[in-house]
Amino acid sequence: MKERAVLEKILLFEGIKKESIENLEKRLKPRSYSKGETIIHQDDDGSSMFLIISGRLKVVSTIEDGKEALLDFLHDGDYFGELSLFDQESRSASVIAVEDSVLIRISRAELLGFLERHPEANLILLRSLAKRIRGITTNLSSLAQLDVYGRIARVLLQEAVDEQGELVTPRMTQQDIGEMVGASREMVSKILKDLRIGGYISIQDKRIRIHRKLPSHW
Repeated sequence: MKERAVLEKILLFEGIKKESIENLEKRLKPRSYSKGETIIHQDDDGSSMFLIISGRLKVVSTIEDGKEALLDFLHDGDYFGELSLFDQESRSASVIAVEDSVLIRISRAELLGFLERHPEANLILLRSLAKRIRGITTNLSSLAQLDVYGRIARVLLQEAVDEQGELVTPRMTQQDIGEMVGASREMVSKILKDLRIGGYISIQDKRIRIHRKLPSHW
């Protein structure tokens, strides 16, 4: 039942009848992945996409010098891998489980069949792809225009969700943040320490709670 509840909340299935989602659920089997396990590898052939039922994953890309750039975090209700289903190119990034996760794999044939039966989902998928491209563009722009503090503040606000009136990030290490903004862990640590001393944030179990509006400059 948890799988069906999550499927109904995934944007791709917005407006789709419950009966259709139930039929899809019956044909697809969830699979568990352990923390640290790689679900897809960069440059692999892409023949399927994945729906996240539970857990948390990170999207990383290996750049020319062999270092990994952390691009994004994904959680239950998100999906990934759809790009390769349409352009039939290799995977543009790797996706790794940050914690134990449960995913559902959808093959190219299954997805195309679903889109044929529910053409309204095509527009939703296109909007999702456009949103991701816009996000990548915004991230590149911030790397070029913002200083390190500005990029860190942007990531905190981007990743945080509302919890009882305060913004709280998922669990993120200083190394994670550094990889997302192109800064050393030491610089991230210094900036977070100053924000904590200033009463702007608190940190518990690697989750950052934002208590008030972050300053415009460090």
